[in-house]
Amino acid sequence: MNRITSGIAAFGLLFTLVLGGCSPVRIKCVVLEGELSTIAVVSSSDPRFDEPGVAGAEIVVRQTGRAGDVIIRKTNERGRATIPLAGTGALSRPLSVEASAEGYIPARIAQMPTPTPGQGLLILIEPIGAIEP
Repeated sequence: MNRITSGIAAFGLLFTLVLGGCSPVRIKCVVLEGELSTIAVVSSSDPRFDEPGVAGAEIVVRQTGRAGDVIIRKTNERGRATIPLAGTGALSRPLSVEASAEGYIPARIAQMPTPTPGQGLLILIEPIGAIEP
């Protein structure tokens, strides 16, 4: 009986670890108006996550190694969005990210590391015509 109980406990622990490894990664994003269009990984406690953002901006994320996986999200009225990445190893695969909004120069990055827990994406987009002649 002791072996059976130990086996069940070990199986339960293994099952829990496997399910935990499959849980989705959620990337916190903010799109702000900036002096240039760029994308950076920052701490999720960065104070810029509290600034008013660009509503209705479209964020497109592609994760390498995942055939055809494209995640598209629109920012809410505060310029915030959350990008879910499913599957084991989501943190180990690089991303390409694009962000655009009407009246702004799009921001793009062809390859970047996936933000880890405690990090988010800070996306700055420059208004069209913002450069002084």
